[in-house]
Amino acid sequence: SGIVAYAFVKGSGTPSYTTITATTSQISKTYTATGAGTYYFYAKDQAGNSSSKSVTIAKGAGKVTLSATSGSVAYGTTSKTFTASRLGDGALTVSDNNATATVSISNGTVTISNIGSLTAGTKVVVTVSAAAGTNYNAASATYTLTINKATPTITLSASSGSVNYGASATFTAKPSVAGTWTVSSSASGVSAISAASSTATANTNTTMTYTGAAAGSATLTIKLTPTDTTNYNTKSVTFAATVNKVAATNPTLTDATKTYNGSALSIGVSGGIGGTIYYRTSTDNSTWGSWSTTKPSRTTAGTTYVQAYVKGDANHTDTGATASKKITINKATPTITLSASSGSVNYGASATFTAKPSVAGTWTVSSSASGVSAISAASSTATANTNTTMTYTGAAAGSATLTIKLTPTDTTNYNTKSVTFAATVNKIAGKVTLSATSGSVTYGTA
Repeated sequence: SGIVAYAFVKGSGTPSYTTITATTSQISKTYTATGAGTYYFYAKDQAGNSSSKSVTIAKGAGKVTLSATSGSVAYGTTSKTFTASRLGDGALTVSDNNATATVSISNGTVTISNIGSLTAGTKVVVTVSAAAGTNYNAASATYTLTINKATPTITLSASSGSVNYGASATFTAKPSVAGTWTVSSSASGVSAISAASSTATANTNTTMTYTGAAAGSATLTIKLTPTDTTNYNTKSVTFAATVNKVAATNPTLTDATKTYNGSALSIGVSGGIGGTIYYRTSTDNSTWGSWSTTKPSRTTAGTTYVQAYVKGDANHTDTGATASKKITINKATPTITLSASSGSVNYGASATFTAKPSVAGTWTVSSSASGVSAISAASSTATANTNTTMTYTGAAAGSATLTIKLTPTDTTNYNTKSVTFAATVNKIAGKVTLSATSGSVTYGTA
């Protein structure tokens, strides 16, 4: 007999047959399963006999998909989120392995809370589970949250600054956590830095002082080592320091004066800071020579005008020229040493004395009363430290001032010199000369 009706049913339900109009010995039908379970196909013949075949569709494998399987937060962070989704029809639930932390899920967003006090290094493992449903088996996935060390902040009052060479300046540093300060400079020859206290107090300014040790620039490093090294990293910030050059200081020049003696005389100099002293000279205080580091001096009589300035070193700027000062060497006056300062001579006679000059030159001799006496030098040439004989002659009784004048050969450095000799010309006894001292005549001779 042939098939006259068929039915398709899930599970133990009562079949609802569909009659076919033509009897057949074989039938083929396609059905779509509505879910996991056992499905039955029934066939009935004309006699009312039925038979069935079954097929079982197993539940699918569930799956939980996370936006990430791990993550991290810095110490002190209070919460962390990630997302979760499932392949399946069971409810999603969450749990974690930490007694302090709490975890929840809402609309696929998983929130891990109460983690602000967890120490660095702690790992919170969150399990996201999908329960078994009608068509899918249970599934789960894990997310691991690591608590890392936090990095503190340091707030500077300025990120850069400048200071003059030799001076100091300050800025402040405020740490977010307590700790210890360490400060340093990239160029120890440029600037030095120190903290008012090595102790860093959370959210409190510490004054940092930097000193210009040499002109230039340096990077100052301010390092904070937290007291709580378990939960905080060290932190360093930098400050750009510039050390400015300062003006050099001119020396003080003072006039130098003496009488010529053959030795050099230098300008008086005191002070002068921040570089090398340069000098220039002039003979008229108007036209100047080139600058030189040689300290000016002169040996001969005359005047030299001097100016100076300081050419700045690496830490100083140049100065301007000083006011001019003088080196003055006055002419010396030689000496004339007489063997006597006065003398006398009889009328008509001659006498001598000597004159010794301290320098070479030329003699000029004269008398205040030409009718009284005459004077002459044995030589007009005066030899230094050598006696010259002076002769004076009594031309008329009375007195006269004899002048002995020396004109030095070196008129650049020596003045002329004159000395006097007081000469007296003595009268001499008168004399009557007879042709005979006696004679005779005869009485009556006329």
